[in-house]
Amino acid sequence: LPFYEIDNNKNIVDLLVEASICSSKREAREFVNNNSISINGERKNDLEFVIKKERAGVFTTAARLPETNSVKLLTQT
Repeated sequence: LPFYEIDNNKNIVDLLVEASICSSKREAREFVNNNSISINGERKNDLEFVIKKERAGVFTTAARLPETNSVKLLTQT
């Protein structure tokens, strides 16, 4: 699986774009607003959600799941 390392605290929308999971902030906001983002199995629908470097470390990202049009992010410790 591809991975993305977080070097400082990141807003969820910024992370999705910087990690090339979404092609634009508009698309990232749609995913978040549609409750299509999960981190370690927990749904995130807050556009202001910040992923803290200390808690995240490296994200292993599963590709978008076309059947559900969702993105799953997993942290690796």
